[in-house]
Amino acid sequence: MFRKSLSLLMALVMALALVPTVAFAATPPTTIKAPKNIGTTFYYNACWFVTTMSAQDDLRAILSQTAEERGYSVQVNAQVDFKIDSGDWHYTSEWDTDPMKYATAYYNNINEVSAQRFGKFIGAAGRINYKYLFPDDPQLSEDNVGEWLKSHTVTTRARYMLSFNGGSAVFSDWSETYTVTGKAPVDFKGIINSSKPTLTSSALEYYAGKPQMNVLFTEPSDAIQKLSAAAGGTILTEVWLRKDGDKEFKKIGDWSMNEEKIAIDVGAYFPGTSQKEFDAAKYEVRTRYVFRSSNYFPAYEDVFYYSPFSNIIAYNMPAWADASAWATDTLKKADELGLIPDVLKGADLKKPITRKEFAAVCVKIYENLSGTMTTPFSPNPFTDTNDTEVLKAYNFGLMVGTAADKFSPDTILNREQAATALTNVLKRNLPGWQKGVTYTLNFTQPAKFADDAKISDWAKPSVYFMAANGIIAGTGNNMFSPRATTSAEEAVNYASATREQALVIAVRMVENLKGKTLDYTQGGGSTTPEQPTQPSGNNSLAGTVWSKYPDSMDWWYEKMDGIEGIIPRGRSYANSWIFNNDGTFVLTMRWLTGYGTAYQMGGVLVTRGKYQVINDTQFKLTDMSTNRTTGPYYGDVTGWFAEKGEINCEYQFFTDEDGEGIKIKMDGVGIIVKDSPLGEYDNTWSNYWKRTY
Repeated sequence: MFRKSLSLLMALVMALALVPTVAFAATPPTTIKAPKNIGTTFYYNACWFVTTMSAQDDLRAILSQTAEERGYSVQVNAQVDFKIDSGDWHYTSEWDTDPMKYATAYYNNINEVSAQRFGKFIGAAGRINYKYLFPDDPQLSEDNVGEWLKSHTVTTRARYMLSFNGGSAVFSDWSETYTVTGKAPVDFKGIINSSKPTLTSSALEYYAGKPQMNVLFTEPSDAIQKLSAAAGGTILTEVWLRKDGDKEFKKIGDWSMNEEKIAIDVGAYFPGTSQKEFDAAKYEVRTRYVFRSSNYFPAYEDVFYYSPFSNIIAYNMPAWADASAWATDTLKKADELGLIPDVLKGADLKKPITRKEFAAVCVKIYENLSGTMTTPFSPNPFTDTNDTEVLKAYNFGLMVGTAADKFSPDTILNREQAATALTNVLKRNLPGWQKGVTYTLNFTQPAKFADDAKISDWAKPSVYFMAANGIIAGTGNNMFSPRATTSAEEAVNYASATREQALVIAVRMVENLKGKTLDYTQGGGSTTPEQPTQPSGNNSLAGTVWSKYPDSMDWWYEKMDGIEGIIPRGRSYANSWIFNNDGTFVLTMRWLTGYGTAYQMGGVLVTRGKYQVINDTQFKLTDMSTNRTTGPYYGDVTGWFAEKGEINCEYQFFTDEDGEGIKIKMDGVGIIVKDSPLGEYDNTWSNYWKRTY
């Protein structure tokens, strides 16, 4: 009875129509791309399902124009198909020949009016009451449909149906599927924490006798669109305003995330009666997403989650508006030199600077000194940030992580870490700089600070170099205050640098050192990291990444069954080694079983720990921890590293027509896959690896 009832009532068509009378000239398209980012959700309190989907670039382009501009009219509809559990789809050929027969209300979301006025390219449909979906099942009432979904699924898919100039329908392909289930939800917290809006404008306009703020966004990311679709399109965008003289931003309202254009009546904030007055207004705007988990089935909670704030759009306000008086003149120079990154524009510059923010400052300094634009490292080695400026700083050796897969972006930076990162910026600008080669800056050692004993050994060369060149001064009484050494000091951010101090230092570096020839020694000393966990001995492996040779194709970050890591794709095996500058490593292995083109997922192994280079041919692994998942196919995999405690390894570098390579042998450790169509495979030598960074 489920399928019979559901087929009549959930096989829905979402429709909006707009058919103006125009002189048609252009030829309409004959194909249209499938909907993207589809999601379906169920609401307890309202007792209905809703399906949401997003238009791809071709439909966005069509709807962004008027009928006169494009030369033809268009009517947009969509069909939603479904199945229960592992049953059949309900689509039949009748859906093609009599498509409107399956129509239900497709309300207010996708048409050229909403697209042009509000930037709406995300549509929701299917406000389907489950009582009508399952009218013949007495067990399904308002109180237990959620329980039913804990052991059953409803899977949906959608396609667009467009009619041009009133003609016959043009169908897209079916979208990807989405399954409604009462089981564990996706990581909505992670998605909202890693997504933020991107503002392009928030200009004031004198409209209908009052000031109107037009807030414009880029298209939201696929990740946040998918989450919003799974929550019935309910994610909102908050808009925050700060006028000249305000200490803090004020929230002035929230609107649907589906709107990429928001027109806000701001007469309460901006008195005035002319466009000239509004053009001279001093203010800045930022936004963020807000997600209510009760709108996402099955979150089983009612909590509001907030994304990070967007970039700030400022009008007639300096980037250093919220700063100390003593720093104002230098901050003006920083702005003129292009040294203030977006993350600090409009921010309270009196607050301590975080590692993420300082990474952005280092990138600005490097680009100014070198005249070279940076690019982000890929794939992202960190699990706690995807910030572009962090990945740029990491890619160019300006800053490193705090662990193999952690950057600690929100940790407050201390003064000795700042000195070290800034020294790395200078070393990166040395003529003929090469990755993996150590450089020592030669300078006249100034008098020691009174708290020299508190300065970490790995940071002292950088601290005194910065002091000798007038870049970073002491904090008074001949103290440098390198780092907090007690919990009480940590509580008050002792030894931290403020945002405005970091920008002042950036100006000093550019003014004092740009174009200056530095005295340095190549191959001596060490390139100092931000923490004293440098691998001992020859450092030839530090900062390198190697993937399966020669079959590695592409890379991605993946989390599966609790296992996460950087995964390269190969043929029958796919692995990667990451040797970080801080002496930690990540070894990721995904094995595929099968032969020919019929490969199946076998499992993922991620091992993390420390490495120590002994000499030019040997290193060892210690302090290892291993996460493991066994695949459903040929899952007898033995010899896991964490059981060994310490592993001695041999390595050999080589170069061929494909670039640099390395061969690694792990003493007594192999991967043996049994009962495979390829036969037993012993990977003790780990085969060959190709350098990817």
